Amino acid sequence: MSSKEIVAPDALNASLVLDVLTGKVPATSVVFSEPDREETARRIAEQDANAQSKEELLGKNAISGKNFVNKPFELRSVEWQRGEDQYAEGGVGFYAVLHGADQKGSTVTITCGASTVMRKAAVLAQKGWLPAWVKITQGKPNDAGFFPLGLEDATEFAPFGN
Repeated sequence: MSSKEIVAPDALNASLVLDVLTGKVPATSVVFSEPDREETARRIAEQDANAQSKEELLGKNAISGKNFVNKPFELRSVEWQRGEDQYAEGGVGFYAVLHGADQKGSTVTITCGASTVMRKAAVLAQKGWLPAWVKITQGKPNDAGFFPLGLEDATEFAPFGN
């Protein structure tokens, strides 16, 4: 793809996310349309109707990845959301929503815009390697003072194997 081409996806998927995160598609060439509020409401209503537990129905607020460091969880699915501050601080304009369960089986929803976490989550999803036991890790601060986040295997923490 030429760097001058514009990508206007209906929705982000693991393939496009990987193309952006590996530099095949410049992040600034991805143009998001305004969300369809009726479709969003329909999707939320469908998720409520298909809930498998009271916890899943009532849910918990999403947890930021930086607040879920070194806590193993079973990553079951990934979705991609448009970011509010597109391209701020070198961002790519979107972030990952990681859906899973902790060691007790409680539902967790984690948001993360760290490129390493998003890239690895996209590969896991694209290659059909989900569910997978993982944990978000935090490195030492970089020159700008940010603590880089990563995604690592946490199979040893799986309560019943992986």
